[in-house]
Amino acid sequence: MFLFFVFLWFIFLLFFYFLRLYQVIPRLYQSYINYGLVIPVISIFKLFYRKKNIIIKIIEKLKNRYN
Repeated sequence: MFLFFVFLWFIFLLFFYFLRLYQVIPRLYQSYINYGLVIPVISIFKLFYRKKNIIIKIIEKLKNRYN
């Protein structure tokens, strides 16, 4: 499911890249689009990284409890 969303995001990026290539979107909005595409990706990866750390901590606590 996650890979499916990554694939959709990749198509979305390509779509905006081609729009920019043919200059359908004015130059003023290009920076807004870059921020709109890059920042959500970074925040999603941060969220997954934090979740991963939380899961690792829980596993370590369980190991300590049963040892």
